[in-house]
Amino acid sequence: MRDYTRRTRRFGTVLPPQQPLTARTTAVSSDRSLLSHRLAQTVSDVFDPKYCVLLTTLLIGWHAERLIGIGWSILTALFTVAGPAGLVIHGQRRGRWGDRHLPRRQDRLRILPAILASVLTGLLIAGLLGAPRETTALVAAMFVSLTLVLIITTRWKVSLHTAVSSGTVATLTIAYGTPVLAFTPLIALIAWSRIRLNAHTTAQTIAGAVLGATAGGSVFAFLH
Repeated sequence: MRDYTRRTRRFGTVLPPQQPLTARTTAVSSDRSLLSHRLAQTVSDVFDPKYCVLLTTLLIGWHAERLIGIGWSILTALFTVAGPAGLVIHGQRRGRWGDRHLPRRQDRLRILPAILASVLTGLLIAGLLGAPRETTALVAAMFVSLTLVLIITTRWKVSLHTAVSSGTVATLTIAYGTPVLAFTPLIALIAWSRIRLNAHTTAQTIAGAVLGATAGGSVFAFLH
């Protein structure tokens, strides 16, 4: 009866009460926030460091010796991509960390030495077997960059996403030329995604980007 007495007549139709403007505004804001969060999560997943490392390794191998270089890239990727990814997945299954992006600084301190050992093994094998100079230079650049990340992580946390993505742009620019710089805005997009997910601060994403471009790029430029 109460619903009946509060009805609004529109040609015999009973319409529901209008939603307050503030409630509708809040709902729209919530939808936009959820959409931006999903977009940020997608960007972080698509530009996961291991995917960027794999792409860079293959492109540098192709630039060095085409199909033969790709073969060397696959060999080194076993130690720079597959090995580190396996360590992260194993630790996640054992409950050592809940997120494969390793948001906690203490978790990074536990796994980075093992990742460094894997990358160093790949570097030694590539050097001993006579891999192309560009391939060994790339792995050496990864090792130096990761070492600096580990040192900084003892006191502070930098973004691995922006470090690897900026290192990717830097090394591919050295190999393929300035047209690669057109992908630089992607680094800003990746930084936004990490900040939006509360995984890093703005300063941490900037520090990661600077470290990856300067350390990784300079080592690769010097050795390749």
